[in-house]
Formats: sequence, structure tokens, C-alpha cells
Amino acid sequence: MIALKVVLTGGPCAGKSTGISKVSKHLRELGYTVYIAHESATKLINQGIKPFGNNKIDMLTFQEMVLNQQMAMEKIYELVAKSKDEKCVIICDRGIMDNASFIGKDDFDDLLKRYHLSVNKVLSSYDMVIHLVTTADGAIENYTLLNNQARSENAEEAREQDMRLRKCWSGHNNMKIVGNYGDFDDKMDKVISYIDNYLGIPDTMRVQRKFLVEKNDELLNYLEGNAQKIVIKNIYFKGDVEKRVKITNIDGDLCYYYTEQIKGSNGVSSIIKEKVINENDFYRLISKEGVYDSIQKIRYAIICDKQKYQVDVYDDMVILEVDVTLQDIDIKVLDEFNILKEVTGEDDYLNVNLARKREMAMVKKKKL
Repeated sequence: MIALKVVLTGGPCAGKSTGISKVSKHLRELGYTVYIAHESATKLINQGIKPFGNNKIDMLTFQEMVLNQQMAMEKIYELVAKSKDEKCVIICDRGIMDNASFIGKDDFDDLLKRYHLSVNKVLSSYDMVIHLVTTADGAIENYTLLNNQARSENAEEAREQDMRLRKCWSGHNNMKIVGNYGDFDDKMDKVISYIDNYLGIPDTMRVQRKFLVEKNDELLNYLEGNAQKIVIKNIYFKGDVEKRVKITNIDGDLCYYYTEQIKGSNGVSSIIKEKVINENDFYRLISKEGVYDSIQKIRYAIICDKQKYQVDVYDDMVILEVDVTLQDIDIKVLDEFNILKEVTGEDDYLNVNLARKREMAMVKKKKL
């Protein structure tokens, strides 16, 4: 069975190869079966198929070759992992969304359509995305082209590529960014800790800080022009444990998630279960569990200065969520956000309570 399907991505000379080696060794020692889907682009380039240099081919053609090879590899490992009784982890050295950073959104969307895919479907096919920041950004003394013959970018190009990759993956529900803080071992330890956290027994811990933000046209216009837009509907079920299904809508394409969690204080949540489900499972759960409350919001995912921000826009308020990591205990808030107050751990701003309040207001309105 698949315990985790994770993408390790990032700019040139970010430490992906070393990270994959360390993670796979660590997980195998813990008893997991590990499959590694190696980087498709590097394989093709090493075989002489290149979008640069002598005898180069068109970049769009090259990325279609990469997409085909990537999908085939991932499919093989998924089929093998699902057929086994033991816990399996699939590590992808780059994922399908990486292609978008080389050819742009319009060409990438057209490419996906040819294969009956969408951005939302691609994002939901991975449980976790870990972005390793290139050493050209924050550890320039370690940036080199010598350890990868397929690498041709100078330091400035590496930083630009790194930023494009962060933006491409920003819509993922469980994206982590690991910068160049401390030494390289610290960077690798951070990668392993994120994966251990996801696979934790019995719980996966999430720590977030939340802020109430002024809602105004200037902010909304900024988000529309700079962030990945996702329409989200959370539907909550009755019970002592918070159970919900989440529907995400990116450009009209829907994906469904099921989560069980226990909300704690100070922004800490214990995740009992979290998985992608299909449409049939969604309707089965709706009919079986009994809907308690629901709420819809527009989420804008934006990455700036190696930090991912999630901005949830409701009818009457805006909530900013920032993951707390070791390197950013002191949260840096973008200038575009006018923070009204921090609401981390405040029950009134939990989605489940906002949904309950909304349903109560609707019932009261109907009675009037």
C-alpha cells in the first residue's frame, strides 16, 4: 500500500539527489519499502535529447517527452506499491508540475489537456511536495555545475528557475519549503523531519499561525494578479472528532479530500487521517455520515521570500495562514497585508466554527 507519495523539487544544485538518498535510507531503516522515480529530464538529457546546445529540440516537445516518461514511471510504482501489503513510499525526483516552470502556464495547460489532465488533478496526485531552495540563493559558495552534466544554469538563472518552481507548486495543499539555513546537514534533517511528521504514528502534527487581515480592494487585486486561486468548500460531519471533506476547484476542475483531525491550542492540529478521495467516495460519505455544517472560501496561495502564505477570503473577512517552521519562527508578513490581529488558536476563527455560525445565521434568516 502507498503510505506516502512525495515530490522533492527545487532549483539547480539544491540537494535533491543527496536528499533522496538520505530519505530513502532513513525510511528503509524504519521498515518502509521505498521506490524512487528518478528525474525524467536528466535521463533524456544524458541520452542526448536536449532543449539546449547543439542539435537541440523545441522546449515544448522536450517537456512533452518528460511528461510522458514521468507519468509512466509514477504509474508503474503506484501499481507495484498498491499490490503490496507492506508500507510503501514513492519518492519523485521532481514531479509533473515542474514542467510548467519551463514552458509557461498556457502551454502547460494545453499539454495537460492532451492527456486529459488538469493542474488540480496533478497536484492532488501527490501527498506532499518538498521544495529545496537552490544553493544559489543563500549558500552561493556551494553552488556548482560540476556534479550534474545536465545542469547548465548560472547562479542568477538558478535563482530564477527556483522561484518559478515555487510558484508552480504553490497550489499544493501540503507544500513545504526548505531554505539554506544552517549547514547542509540541517537542510537534510529538515526534509526528513517533514516526511517523518507526515508518517508519524499515531499523529501528524500541523502548526500554523493565523492572522485576521483587513479586506480591501487593493489586497484582493494584488492576490488576483500574484497568487494561485483555489475555490474551497469544507463540509463537516457530526462526531467528536472533526471529520470533513474538502472540495477544491482550480479553473473548474474538482478534487476531493477526506480529513480527520483533532484541533488543539496554539494552532496545533493532530491529523488522524488525510487522503484524496474520488467523487463516488465523496457522495457515499455525504449520505453515510450526515452533514453538520459547510463553508466556502476562496484561497490564494502565494510564495514570497521562501515562505508560503495561504490567504482565505470569506464574505466578511480575510484570514492569513502561515506554516511555522524552524527557520521562520518570526513570521514575515507581506506589505500588502494590513494585519488587524493574530487569531492563532482562537476558536471563533476555526473553519468548523465559522461554518457553524454561517449555518445558524442562515436558519435565523429563513425564520424571519
